[in-house]
Amino acid sequence: MRYSLLLISISILTSSCATILNSKYKKVTVYTPESANIIYENDTIKTVQNKATIYTPRQKGPLVFETEMGSTATEFRVSSKVSPAYFATIFYMWPLAFFDSKSPKMYTYPSRLYLGQDDWQSKAYLKRETSQKGDLRLHLSLPYLNNFVVRPENESSKINTGFWGMTAGLDYHYSQKQFLSVGVSGTADIFFPVIAALAILGEQEFLTSGIVSLSHNHKVGRFSLGYGFTYGRYNWRLQSLGTIASSAPPVDIQKSHLALGLIIPLYYEHRHWFHIGLVYKPSFYRPFISPQNAYEHVISLDIAFKPRLFGR
Repeated sequence: MRYSLLLISISILTSSCATILNSKYKKVTVYTPESANIIYENDTIKTVQNKATIYTPRQKGPLVFETEMGSTATEFRVSSKVSPAYFATIFYMWPLAFFDSKSPKMYTYPSRLYLGQDDWQSKAYLKRETSQKGDLRLHLSLPYLNNFVVRPENESSKINTGFWGMTAGLDYHYSQKQFLSVGVSGTADIFFPVIAALAILGEQEFLTSGIVSLSHNHKVGRFSLGYGFTYGRYNWRLQSLGTIASSAPPVDIQKSHLALGLIIPLYYEHRHWFHIGLVYKPSFYRPFISPQNAYEHVISLDIAFKPRLFGR
């Protein structure tokens, strides 16, 4: 039942991500080598400090605009691409991606376009987007593979590795190279690597965790490394549904406890919105059970999506 609820929650929270997270219009900032006019549809936008902003509806077709620099007018065509929110739907619950595929909100355009100094008349240069001071990003991630070490009260240490979980949080960049991250994560050791309906017979042990974290992070190139604190709950469950050939009564034993610990997230930024990482969450102090001082951990291979909510 617990795992059924977990899978239902993942389904609800991630259904039609592009439709929910993406607005109807995409903000695109155009940077020019000198003062210019940007002509988009029937509007003429004059650059301020050599940049101008276009709000374009999301669609499969290209973004088309002109620039007037001096007496020369040049047309630019920028192809659309699939939004990261649509990829999030595929990763979390791929059947629901069908609904996003029917919506123009599944498409996006680059947030920043740079017109080069020398051959600006031929093409727009897309510069890899990096986070800027003041950016606030949504953090949605999938702790896909999780390793647990848990010590329930009056039980031996439980060690197991399994799949699935979910993290939701926010990243605030107070400088270009440093940011604060707060998040809530739930992880499990489901033995099956894809979401499916399962009937488990016989005796099984299950480990899950629910953890709140706060971390300070540093960016070095495409990598980010953080450190911070966690407070959360570890859960252990021993369950037996029995078999047809067995007359033994079903077993259902559950134990949970709270723990204080640390978080050390390490991520590689493939794109500004797509990250792959390893998140280490050790805990050392359990205030309400004995022994209070005990080492436990969750280590997760994490797939993270970080669309920007607002910023420069």
